[in-house]
Amino acid sequence: MTNRKTYTDEDILSMKKVTPQIAAAYLNVSDDRIREGIQTGAFPFGTYDTGPGGNKRSFDIRPKALVEYNNHGLRPEVDPNLIAELVVNQILNVLGGRIK
Repeated sequence: MTNRKTYTDEDILSMKKVTPQIAAAYLNVSDDRIREGIQTGAFPFGTYDTGPGGNKRSFDIRPKALVEYNNHGLRPEVDPNLIAELVVNQILNVLGGRIK
C-alpha cells in the first residue's frame, strides 16, 4: 500500500460521508477490500447500491459503525470467507469428501 493519510476515530466520527478510500486508510486495508467486504456483507458498517445498468456502485459507510467495527468487531485481517472455506473443507474431510 502506498503512503496515505491516516485517520483517527475522531476524524471518522466527524465526517458526514466516509468513502471506501477513507475507510480503507482508516482500517489499513485496500480500497478493493472495503468494496468487496461491503458487497459480500463481511463488513457490517456499510451498504452499497448499483445504479441503472449495474455499472455504477454507490457505497454508504456509516462513520459510527465503522469506528465500532474497528474497535470492537472482527479485524479486517480475519477474512470470514477464508474461515467459511476452512470449515467446509474440514467437514468434507470428516465426510470423506462426499455430501449426500
